[in-house]
Amino acid sequence: MKASGEVVPNPNYQTWILIDQNLFAALYLVISPTLLPYIINLETCADIWKTIERRLQSSNRSRLLQLKNELHQVTMKDQTMMQYLSDIKGKCDAIASSGTPLDPEDVIMYTLNGLPPAYQAFKTYIRTNLQPMNIDDFYAQLCSEELNLAAERARENQLLPSTDPQMALAASRGRGRFRSNRGHGRYIQSTSSPTQQNTSFRSPGRSANSTYLECQICRKLGHSAFKCWHRSNLQYQPASSSAFVASSASETNDWVLDSGATSHLTPDFTQIQNPQQYMGSQQVQIGNGDMLPISHSGQGLLPTPHRLDEQSNSSPRSIPSRPL
Repeated sequence: MKASGEVVPNPNYQTWILIDQNLFAALYLVISPTLLPYIINLETCADIWKTIERRLQSSNRSRLLQLKNELHQVTMKDQTMMQYLSDIKGKCDAIASSGTPLDPEDVIMYTLNGLPPAYQAFKTYIRTNLQPMNIDDFYAQLCSEELNLAAERARENQLLPSTDPQMALAASRGRGRFRSNRGHGRYIQSTSSPTQQNTSFRSPGRSANSTYLECQICRKLGHSAFKCWHRSNLQYQPASSSAFVASSASETNDWVLDSGATSHLTPDFTQIQNPQQYMGSQQVQIGNGDMLPISHSGQGLLPTPHRLDEQSNSSPRSIPSRPL
């Protein structure tokens, strides 16, 4: 406006209008079709930005809550340490891009919560450490801990029992009825039947871990104390070991005596007097539930010590029996 009161158009106004319309057209090309109905009647770029901000504000907050929830529930599972840390860093960067960056202590806490139980000792060290730690040093220590655990597992796998069938058979027979330890060597003798016997000697120069690995906490075989389930349970007491005696399945001709039974069983029908073929439908049920047929029936005398004393003064008595 001049001193005389005459209104003179600003020469820069037309330039601003031209630039604004060009930006307006560019925004039309990149805005998603779902937002076009809300900006189709607007006139300036400023109106477009305000409308987009108002429409997307609620969705940005929902996305932020979703990212925080994913970060709270993140777990390592079967990923490598680098993959696990990259996943956490991506979620933290997405949260920071929304204008609410996370505290480094919170990132460390979320990372520790997602580690598997094998990292329990490392998690205890970090949580009890009084000195603050930055993210870069924390990530470096995690990668180093992964390498240490991998080396520990490799050493344990070398100490596991051999999968050779002959070695497994010798190990299973070695846990038999009789054991004796003299000096520094270990002598083991096992007898599973009258005709089967196995004897093994472990010299003092050979470590016991070369054959099997025994846990120092629960006293079970196949794992070390580092991987024991009861490692963190301070009240756990290992159960007392029990000897397992192998049962013999060999056949015998001895009588199976039941002093309170009216009938007795024998696998050899020649042991009874006047055996007769059994024609009935009854069967014998044994301890495992199986039903066995009856082939013959007759009478016989059970040679007990008490009955042998009576034989000199009285005539033998017949005891009914049913052989199988």
